[in-house]
Amino acid sequence: MLEAKDEVFQVLRDAIAEKREELDDERRIWSKENWAFETCFNNRPTEFSRQGVLKTFRLMERAEKCNGLEREIKKIEAAVKEYFIEEIPQRVKMTELLVDDARDTPCEEVAQQFGVKLKRSGRQLSGCCPLHQENTPSFFIDPTKNVWYCMGCHKGGDSIKLVEELRQCNFVDAVKYLTT
Repeated sequence: MLEAKDEVFQVLRDAIAEKREELDDERRIWSKENWAFETCFNNRPTEFSRQGVLKTFRLMERAEKCNGLEREIKKIEAAVKEYFIEEIPQRVKMTELLVDDARDTPCEEVAQQFGVKLKRSGRQLSGCCPLHQENTPSFFIDPTKNVWYCMGCHKGGDSIKLVEELRQCNFVDAVKYLTT
């Protein structure tokens, strides 16, 4: 569904670009004709004849065509804005849901997936930090807050940050890892 809407969006963008090119061409032609007409009229004002009137009408028609193209561009741009107004919030909501699901993944599960052996010490879990070599546990997870911290390397965060550090990836890849 999203791919189809992306294709529609691309078609609209291409239509805008095409109409803008056509409008620029028409404006260039109008400008040249207008300049030629004004030059001719200024040099010989008494010879303003039927031909001059016809050129005036042609210039007016071309100006109207430019105005019509501008109206078409505005309609297409309105369709693009409508697309954004309807589509983008849906994508943002989906993304927020994915990030929330990733954050809700317990840190202890993530740490255990990467081979960290955890032991309960009070209300926290402790183990050797997977981010650096050590013999004594300095890696702590608070399951009630779903956060972790290492006293040795002074790094900490939520489950997404833990995956980022362990897999050495960016935020998006960490969210994908946790939600798949």
